[in-house]
Amino acid sequence: MHRRTKLLIIFLTISSLALSQKLVNHNLYFRKGWTFSANIGPTTTFGDVKENPIFPVSQPKNEWRYGGGVQLIRDFSPVFNIKGQIFYAPVAGIRERANDYFIAELVELNLCFSVNLSNAIRPYHKDQKFFISIFFGNGLAYYNSRLYNLTTNEIISQRGYGQGNGLWGRIIEGILLAGIEVDYAINPSFGIIFQSANRWMNSDSFDSVESGFPYDFYNITTIGITYKLKPTFYYPLIMKKY
Repeated sequence: MHRRTKLLIIFLTISSLALSQKLVNHNLYFRKGWTFSANIGPTTTFGDVKENPIFPVSQPKNEWRYGGGVQLIRDFSPVFNIKGQIFYAPVAGIRERANDYFIAELVELNLCFSVNLSNAIRPYHKDQKFFISIFFGNGLAYYNSRLYNLTTNEIISQRGYGQGNGLWGRIIEGILLAGIEVDYAINPSFGIIFQSANRWMNSDSFDSVESGFPYDFYNITTIGITYKLKPTFYYPLIMKKY
């Protein structure tokens, strides 16, 4: 092979490699990775033992309860992520006309798939602050529950407390959940997160009272703080195979 031919082949090879790369604008670059969050907020039951259809009451027994939890989020793209959560949630309900009330406390484990609607509609940019997402998934609830006489405070019935098949003798129930999330980015590392989701159980026995509707459900609404692990990235970024 002639020397000129060899030089031509080398030149064409180097040129093709150079043309297969592209410099990425760092403002448009989404950093995949893990995000940790801690959340607290009120819990509300929507079972058979409840005074009002929606909002909790504080008299004659207080239905307001507050729980907290942590979650780990794995981002796969600006639109999709998966999140796993552990949550501790006390729950209470009263039904004055039936002269009873119940108190429960549960530990919930769940895994959810999330869709970032904001990034699905608009192009991603690192300076964006607000994001709205929807998420859905399933999990397990381990709970103890007691139903009381409202007048005498005597226990009418109880579930769990060492008699269940779940963790620490609790009742174990499968749950389906769906909700909405709003995120605000303070900086590339920290943010504020708001979530509200309903959880549907696979039975009607959570409050020890059964009715015509076969599933009890409850809501957890929380606010918390997020921290994105290893937020640093390097620039310039090169995207190959362009």
